[in-house]
Amino acid sequence: MEGIDKYQVYQATSKNGKYTKVKTTSTTSYTAKSLQKGKTYYYKVRGYKGTKTGKVYTSYSSVKYTKAQ
Repeated sequence: MEGIDKYQVYQATSKNGKYTKVKTTSTTSYTAKSLQKGKTYYYKVRGYKGTKTGKVYTSYSSVKYTKAQ
């Protein structure tokens, strides 16, 4: 989708677990903070564009993960 207005970042503690929105941002980068050392965190992102009738969302990205250092 062209012209993405914002991105929503979702985080979970297991790949198939419950994802919680942790950030809405206008950039394509995100730095997670306050992570528990040694724990693995999973992320997915979707974008949206505002329209006259509401928001149009993209599909979710593939799941990415990181292990907190």
